[in-house]
Amino acid sequence: MEKKTRNSNVEILRIIAMLAIIIHHYVCHGLMDKQCYSGNRYILNILLIGGSLGVDIFFIISGYYMYKSKITASKILKIEGQVLFYSMAILIIMDIIYKNPPEAKVYLAHLFPTINNIYWFAASYIIIMLFSKYINKLVEALDKKEFKLLLFMLLIIYFTLPTYLGINIPVVFIEKTVALYLIGAYIRKYNINKSEERAKYRKKLLLYFALNTAVIIISTYLYHKTNRYVLGSNTFFVQQENPLIVLIAIYMFLLAISVPALKSKIINTIASTTFGIYLIHEHPIMRIIIWNKVINFEQNYNELYAAIYCIGISIVIFIICFIIDLIRIYTVEKIYMKIVKIVIEKIKNIKNRKILKIELT
Repeated sequence: MEKKTRNSNVEILRIIAMLAIIIHHYVCHGLMDKQCYSGNRYILNILLIGGSLGVDIFFIISGYYMYKSKITASKILKIEGQVLFYSMAILIIMDIIYKNPPEAKVYLAHLFPTINNIYWFAASYIIIMLFSKYINKLVEALDKKEFKLLLFMLLIIYFTLPTYLGINIPVVFIEKTVALYLIGAYIRKYNINKSEERAKYRKKLLLYFALNTAVIIISTYLYHKTNRYVLGSNTFFVQQENPLIVLIAIYMFLLAISVPALKSKIINTIASTTFGIYLIHEHPIMRIIIWNKVINFEQNYNELYAAIYCIGISIVIFIICFIIDLIRIYTVEKIYMKIVKIVIEKIKNIKNRKILKIELT
């Protein structure tokens, strides 16, 4: 979606989604091994949904916009360049700071971050971009009844069965992201964003959030008493598959697009860095530094303000990463995209370019 047509309501949702993901990482890395069941445990378990909620929101947004957009080589190279930049830059900088060079195979893995799955989210997103043209053709071919049935089956197979019955379908993560993409495409195809339905969206959002919160509290209590999970596996709270979280994400998105479109350059600028924020704080090396060396979970876990501290630290991480990525956008990315444009133009001028069968514009 081009900047001039961005709906800032959706961009606010991107910002919320990324902040929720950071909060999830804070709680996930600091809470998983603790056996204490104070009130903080219940509150922090609720905050854990931010990881899957944020991911669901991002892929639903992607499906909504990619369904009607053209994914070009320059767009893919822009994303891949951003992933490669942070993958290598952080590795090199930390090598210089700590004077502890990793093995050659580590450098090689970070030199090809997508195929080596350094960032699972980035790899999934790029795969979705590559196949979006063909997924969109499927969307166009389905009528509404068929589309609803397809979404229902995907939600049952990839979300409900793993979460509530512990039945894990032997698939890679990409099938789940395709399901989320299709949800966004369905909303776009059938224009499900009516302003008169806003009250209904709000009620359903509150209903599903309340249900999911109740499930988390009850499951946490039962695990504390029986030392076993009564739903799904021991990763229940952080599972991407939880269907209630998918429904929360859907109605958050519907609310965002059902209100009058807001246009804000500031909001759009902040939102444009959310992918970079993810790449910075979820780099394998930064993950160790932030959550194992900088953040002190033990000191604050039993304090009354633990949840507030968690959210506050997450906001600080968001702001720092935002500033770093904003600098990259106005320096490195500008130079990189000029080079990409020149290379693409040269390839387009090759006489046998049709043999490549790649859309370059």
